[in-house]
Amino acid sequence: MRIKFYFFGKKSEYLTLEKEYLKRLNFKHQFELIPLSPSGNKDSIIAKKQESESLLSRINTSDYLVAFDERGAKLDSIEYAAVFDQAQDSSRDLVLVMGGAAGLDGSVLERANKVTSFGSMVWTKNLFRLMVLEQTYRAFEIKSGSGFHKI
Repeated sequence: MRIKFYFFGKKSEYLTLEKEYLKRLNFKHQFELIPLSPSGNKDSIIAKKQESESLLSRINTSDYLVAFDERGAKLDSIEYAAVFDQAQDSSRDLVLVMGGAAGLDGSVLERANKVTSFGSMVWTKNLFRLMVLEQTYRAFEIKSGSGFHKI
């Protein structure tokens, strides 16, 4: 299963720890962290619409789409790992998306197979990307039965 994680920002923003998790993930899986250009529009409604159009044009109809949104379902690590099973059972690729500064447009949330949240707090995009990478790595470790995840 290929996994693509789209975000609005620059590749040059990657943190050292993000690069480490990318190495770990790519050791067993084909994982891509893909930056997209932010809209740049000051109007948040227009920005969300433009960014969503750009994002949706890159997603295939067969992809299993997980959208991160503050109003999404709150999952624990084991429930997040189960999302990967659902994706594997239903399609070729898993696509993870996080919105830009204005969030995700409703068109992306409607297209998503799963809308999830990492809680009610607001996170910086760099910290959130790192948390997604860590939880994705953890999900694969849970699925493989390794001792990485302690219950």
